Amino acid sequence: MRIKFSFRKINVTQALKDYIIQRFEKVARAAERYDGDPLFEFSAHRVTQHREGDVFEITVTVRAPRKICVNTERAADMYFAIDKIALELVRQLEQGKGKPIERWRRAARKFKEILLRQTPKE
Repeated sequence: MRIKFSFRKINVTQALKDYIIQRFEKVARAAERYDGDPLFEFSAHRVTQHREGDVFEITVTVRAPRKICVNTERAADMYFAIDKIALELVRQLEQGKGKPIERWRRAARKFKEILLRQTPKE
């Protein structure tokens, strides 16, 4: 699991980075089924164009070899937003569980039928 961090207008601690890594281990396990090491691009910044106190916007992009998932969340509590994004990314990655394999099998069946039709019978 590779993670790129990008923070703006936020004081970053090692505890925060450890929390992010801990939360995204489950997402990494869900992304392993796409054959490869996923890259997580984690971007967080404090939004200042409002009058509601501290609001954080977190964007996470998961780049796996056959899947790209992007999720954005705004919340007053950064840890809550991280948890919510992690759950949503797991759901997105597990959504198409067997579809690529089934599509390949269907195409292979059709190809076999075409070959059987074209071969001359003796």
